[in-house]
Amino acid sequence: MLYISPQMLQSVWCTAMCVVKV
Repeated sequence: MLYISPQMLQSVWCTAMCVVKV
């Protein structure tokens, strides 16, 4: 199972939010 670090999750979340706002 792939381990997702909090930092990585935050980065993905920020990217997702940026895409939604654009």
